[in-house]
Amino acid sequence: MTLAAIICGILFTACGGGSKSGLKKNQFLGALPAIYADYELKETSLKERAKKVANSGSLKKMVKEAQRQEEESTKNSAKFEADRKAEIKKIAGKTIPVSFKTPLWYDITAATLADNDDGTPTIVLTAKALDDVTVRSSDGPNMSNFYCRFLDKNGAVIAQTAVMLYYLTWGQTKTFAAGDALKTYEGKDPQIYVDMRDPKGMVNFASLEFVSFEEYTK
Repeated sequence: MTLAAIICGILFTACGGGSKSGLKKNQFLGALPAIYADYELKETSLKERAKKVANSGSLKKMVKEAQRQEEESTKNSAKFEADRKAEIKKIAGKTIPVSFKTPLWYDITAATLADNDDGTPTIVLTAKALDDVTVRSSDGPNMSNFYCRFLDKNGAVIAQTAVMLYYLTWGQTKTFAAGDALKTYEGKDPQIYVDMRDPKGMVNFASLEFVSFEEYTK
C-alpha cells in the first residue's frame, strides 16, 4: 500500500481529490489554470511511463502498457473536457478590467468572459470608434488588428495576442462615425474575441492592456 501511494504521487494519477499542479484559483478564470495544468501533467506522466516500459525491452509489457495508455489518456481527455466546460460556465459573464498603454483609434467599452460551446476560454470585446475615421486595409496593422496583453496585478506581462478585424483585411474600405461599434463580421455585435491560448499560465491574470503594433512587437 505504501508503494502504491508513492507511485500514485509520482505519476499524478487520480488517487485523490484536488489539483495535482497545486495552482490556486484566479479571481476571473477560476480553476481553469489548474485544470489545464493538471491535464498536461497527467499526459506527461503517461509518456514518461511509456518510455520506461519501452526501455525494458519486454514486448509483452509494451503491449500491455499501450492498452493502458490509451485507456488512461482517453479518461484524462474526457475529464479535462468536462472540467473546463463546467468551469467556463461558472466564470462566464465576469468583466475583465481594461487599460490602454497609449491612446488608440478605438475604445474597449466591455471585456467579458464568454460561455463557448466548444469549451474554449474566450473574452468577448465590445469596441467603438473614438472619432470619425475611414479605415483601409492598406493603412497598416494598427488599423486592422487589436493588440492586447494579459497582465498580472503588478502590471507584468503574462502573455500577449493579436485580434484581427477580418473585414479590414479583404481590401475593403470602412467608414466609422465616432461611437460606431467595431466588430469582426458584419451583422453581429459584439463579434471580437480574444482566445486564451495557455490558461495554465494565467493563474496571476488581473487585466487586459491594449497596445499599438509598435508596442506589441517590442
